Amino acid sequence: MSDRRRDNVLVTRPEPGASDTADRLSILDLVPVVAPLLTIRGRQTRLPPSGEIQAILATSGNAVAALPLSHRGMPLLTVGDATAERARAAGFARVHSANDDALDLATLAAQMLSPSNGPVLLVCGRGQGKALADALRAHGFRVARRIVYAAEKVAALPEEIGRASCRERV
Repeated sequence: MSDRRRDNVLVTRPEPGASDTADRLSILDLVPVVAPLLTIRGRQTRLPPSGEIQAILATSGNAVAALPLSHRGMPLLTVGDATAERARAAGFARVHSANDDALDLATLAAQMLSPSNGPVLLVCGRGQGKALADALRAHGFRVARRIVYAAEKVAALPEEIGRASCRERV
């Protein structure tokens, strides 16, 4: 048995990302202490039928999780690669990533889609997506922006935080 002390690393991101991060930290021989500061809550939102939109734009993997099976055949444009990967895992086949940020997603939409082909559905979290919707409208698109989840503060940190040993680094 080794007397080498493994370092604890506090993981504060919400699930499902927290567990993924913890797994990667464990591989690096670190001890993850998972204590999300936020929890993701899906919101019931009426989405336009897939036949009434030309594509879906998603700002996060949390938004992808809210999309019903009836929308999985639609082209899906994402802000980044992690969201694109999550979309493919959820059954979307026509996925394109902007590889960066929301304004790059608006540019990607302008390159791939035409405003004359109908509105786009923008799915996002509460308090998000307004700048992206404005940028899409500046490109001439009609945008159906739907809030499909909310990130909410947790009421208290888990007890593991108090039990986790920490050492100061200089």
